[in-house]
Amino acid sequence: MNQLSPMLMPYVDRDVPHAVLEVNQKCNIVCRACYKHKRNETKSIEQLRKEVDFLASMRNLNAMTLAGGEPVLHPELPEIIRYISSKGIMVQMLSNGQALSDELLEEYREAGLKEIFLHIDSLQTRADFGPVEKEVELNPLRRKIAEKVTSHGIVCSLELTLYQRTLPELSEIVHFVMDEPLLYRLLITCCNDFGRVVRTFDGGDVLGLRYPPLHQEESGGGDEFLDAQSVTNQEVEEVLAEAGMTPFAYVASNRSEKEKRWLFYYSFVIRSSRGWSKKLHFSPRFGNIVRLAYRNARKKGRPYAFASIYGEFKSVLMCLLYGIGSGHPGVLIGALTFLVHRLRPGARIHHKSLTFQQGPTVASDGQIEHCRSCPDATLRDGKLVPVCMVDFFYPPAQQAEED
Repeated sequence: MNQLSPMLMPYVDRDVPHAVLEVNQKCNIVCRACYKHKRNETKSIEQLRKEVDFLASMRNLNAMTLAGGEPVLHPELPEIIRYISSKGIMVQMLSNGQALSDELLEEYREAGLKEIFLHIDSLQTRADFGPVEKEVELNPLRRKIAEKVTSHGIVCSLELTLYQRTLPELSEIVHFVMDEPLLYRLLITCCNDFGRVVRTFDGGDVLGLRYPPLHQEESGGGDEFLDAQSVTNQEVEEVLAEAGMTPFAYVASNRSEKEKRWLFYYSFVIRSSRGWSKKLHFSPRFGNIVRLAYRNARKKGRPYAFASIYGEFKSVLMCLLYGIGSGHPGVLIGALTFLVHRLRPGARIHHKSLTFQQGPTVASDGQIEHCRSCPDATLRDGKLVPVCMVDFFYPPAQQAEED
């Protein structure tokens, strides 16, 4: 096995450790690349409990992400969080952050919410900022909301959509997350014209279910702007390679184990109050540790850790394990040299996790190529469906309003 190649994550069928729970379809902002069909739907707590149980029966879950719409608009969100947490599943939430109040955040924390991904990018229409030219202009708002979230003991991360027009800013975005101690992860969804993909689908299997061809009026057609602004993970890899960063792992597509649909990057930053910082970017050699952890979890019947949260001690331990488990003297020396800086007065170590997701495409034979076993699958009509395609396969006209 080539130790310098990113490892293929063993997320297959029941071994997928993550799922998405859609709590509503209401939203309070507009995102240019949104693939959701807005409608005035809020699921009942009874329905959501059933969906949680079903998702847990289909997958060996370590984490579940609440999504919408905007989940904060659900009036019983604390109860949903509490129910998921009671099953030993880590609860995360995607939110644009606009409606997050101190009162709500405290309720969410008490219910068991562990992490919020703030979706803030330059192609949104929202009340708390106007038009901007560059992603960097949004950093003060991101920092302001992150301060509010973390003050309640909830981990805060950043999520955004990456367009061709913002691809040149990717290095700056990564640099911001690396240097911002309030932000733990970066989750990026590459822009994709989902309507065009589904419109040209000739029918076939998606997550083990067979779907018929979808006509243009059903799928919503294509979008020339999104088609032109679409980004691939190959482009992401090329940009980050220039910054000395290599993915340690990836999620393959349903048609090829070599096709990278998700990219995973791990980095650690040691920072001082005096302003200096040191970074350690993990290489694909980290896969040695990941494979060992996965085998150990399977032997014990536990789900593989998805979205682990590392404090100071675990961060130091992971760097040591990376150096030792790499099997390479140079990597070990680099990790130890990096950790020496943690001994300097006022130094703190922070874990940074970066994930990039590429949307579905249509292969030459008319079949949809998507993430293998889809780690972001959700539930619709009693079936597991990729969250990025669920509203195309089950359009609003087929869904009963539940208000």
